[in-house]
Amino acid sequence: MKLKFVYKFLPVLVFYIDKSTWFGKWMFKKKYLGFAVYNIIFIRKTQQNNKCLLQHELTHVKQMYRTLGLHGVLYRYVDKYKFNAEAEAYAQQVFCKGGNTKYIHAFAKQLERMYDLDYSFEKCYE
Repeated sequence: MKLKFVYKFLPVLVFYIDKSTWFGKWMFKKKYLGFAVYNIIFIRKTQQNNKCLLQHELTHVKQMYRTLGLHGVLYRYVDKYKFNAEAEAYAQQVFCKGGNTKYIHAFAKQLERMYDLDYSFEKCYE
């Protein structure tokens, strides 16, 4: 476990999970590399050196703090919010990777396919 901070003072717990735990089995089944719940982040142990994935998940924690804890509800029930939340998180991941356009293309494909949203690849690529 690691302790991180967003906005320099709000705490975030980061756990690195392997397949042996029930939560790890669920994460691997869902093919998630990382997952944020309020101010707790779970990342696959194999990804513990992936700083850009951590930035993606920290963005979701910032969204949770900005919405005063409503992020999870908004994310679950408002598709436009979910799209914007993931787009912001993937933008941080692309920025972390130096702004390389191949990552923009790959993340747009993930956004189109993984989140059950009715947005075209072109909309996701914007």
